[in-house]
Amino acid sequence: MTEQLLQFLWSSAYLPENNFITTSGQTIEVVSFGKINSNSGPDFVDAKVKINDTLWCGTVEMHLKSSDWFKHQHQTNKEYNTVILHVVTENDVAVKRHTGEEIPTLILKIPDELIKNYDTLKSKNKINNCYSFISENDTFYFKSYLYHLLITRLERKSNDIALLFNKQNQNWEKTLYQYLAKHFGFKINAYPFEKLAESIPLENFAKIKNSLIQIEALLFGQSGFLSNDLTCEYALKLKKEYQHLQKMLTTITSPIEPSLWKHLRLRPQNFPEMRIAQFAGLIYHSKHLFSKILEVQNIDELRKLLNLETSEYWQNHFRLDGNYKIRKTSNNSSMNSIAKDLLIINGILPVLFYYGQKTDNQNYIQKAIDLLESMSAEKNSIISKWEEVGFKPKCAHESQALLELYNEYCLPGFCLKCRIGKKYIMKKIETENNTI
Repeated sequence: MTEQLLQFLWSSAYLPENNFITTSGQTIEVVSFGKINSNSGPDFVDAKVKINDTLWCGTVEMHLKSSDWFKHQHQTNKEYNTVILHVVTENDVAVKRHTGEEIPTLILKIPDELIKNYDTLKSKNKINNCYSFISENDTFYFKSYLYHLLITRLERKSNDIALLFNKQNQNWEKTLYQYLAKHFGFKINAYPFEKLAESIPLENFAKIKNSLIQIEALLFGQSGFLSNDLTCEYALKLKKEYQHLQKMLTTITSPIEPSLWKHLRLRPQNFPEMRIAQFAGLIYHSKHLFSKILEVQNIDELRKLLNLETSEYWQNHFRLDGNYKIRKTSNNSSMNSIAKDLLIINGILPVLFYYGQKTDNQNYIQKAIDLLESMSAEKNSIISKWEEVGFKPKCAHESQALLELYNEYCLPGFCLKCRIGKKYIMKKIETENNTI
């Protein structure tokens, strides 16, 4: 039993009855439960409670025990002078205002079944507890919630993109470049890739747009990889080009610290050097990339934009040291289909969605959603947890929603903020009392 559960019951307007008696014998009728207070002060504001024949408007405070009022030092805080009702599960001490007048106190009894449901939700295997209930009842409810979660996820990402957009002087090509660079590093090397892009303003590439070797030299030089003792012919050529570019380009900053890059537990195809070479290929082959993304009509057209061509060196190497070789095949240096889709899902479509929001164009918002629905669901440890309990997402739309559900609700234990969690907690009481 927690105060959060007590607040949930009040904010959900669930009460076994609406005619109560205070601890001092006064009758209570709740006219308005008020709004939960996200700032300091009492738990609920703008509440209306009729006590005997008098209608009171003010705030409501909740505790498990009435003595928690003093434990939390409310008696010294003037914000609590507006409390018209103190709701508790146990009344072990009288609470008074500064004037000496006792604050009406209501003892709210919580059904045992509801507490049991809440405790079950808070146990270790949260996904299993939730979905086992939903799968037996209303899967349409669950599916509609997934759509809501997808939009929530895209809007949350839009907030980050909006900050970046303003930082880039509201230039869409520069915004995409910065945001896409971060996701080129995927999760492990996202930060150094982000810093790498920040160190090279996009306009620098316009001056060397016809030279892949110079684009590679600039990226590898700014990444810090050319500061090592290198001996192979390709690396020495990059180093020479980079030294020239440092004198020619005045807006680049100092190279980032090479120790930021991570190789541990990565396959050679995912090494940061390989990703940087692929990023260079994208910049070289995809001029005005954002404009091209706006024009795509389907996912195949979007994937074609990520058909990256690197220098021949990267077809049989995965490090700048010439000793690190791999067997040459036709697609060693190409980004595989899984990586392409992850880049589209996380680095491109959120920007397209935000563009639709910013320009108030529903077509681009819907295009971002439709493209997600046309893509296969992602494969990762979180999605596997859902599959283990019987829910296999059919597309990237659903897998993105499930990631949002798990990361933003399940993992931090915000069951009382989740629609599924609320429905689970109230499942038996809802059926018997038809209150929600």
